[in-house]
Amino acid sequence: PESTNTDETIHELHPDEMELIRQSHVVLRFKNTKEDSRIKQLFGDSGSFDFSPFYNLIDFVFVDGSHVIEYVKQDTINAFKMVKKNSGVILWHDYGEEFPDVKKFLNNYINERIDYNFYHLNSTLLVVAIPKNKNV
Repeated sequence: PESTNTDETIHELHPDEMELIRQSHVVLRFKNTKEDSRIKQLFGDSGSFDFSPFYNLIDFVFVDGSHVIEYVKQDTINAFKMVKKNSGVILWHDYGEEFPDVKKFLNNYINERIDYNFYHLNSTLLVVAIPKNKNV
């Protein structure tokens, strides 16, 4: 699997995140499943990665990146550009007290997206955004 070079990020990372990146290995749990051919996992610095080839094409975006507010904002903006208009779903990880920038940003951002309903999944660190016109 590919990895991110922490020396090439456009925003400063928290020291704990840099250590996690250096030590982490990417687990591709979907490999060799029937869904494998439908999943594209992207690697790189989300602050500088060109997501434009994926705009308005994605059914589901899982956001689990840096916890620094600049990245949370950039990842969220990118996610909303990539999901299919009126049907794409976004799920964020690390919405909790231990990740204050994630929680702070999402708590403020929900007021900007009148086209989506946001739900914190009880007893988890997950928040999901579902288009208001989507039947679930």
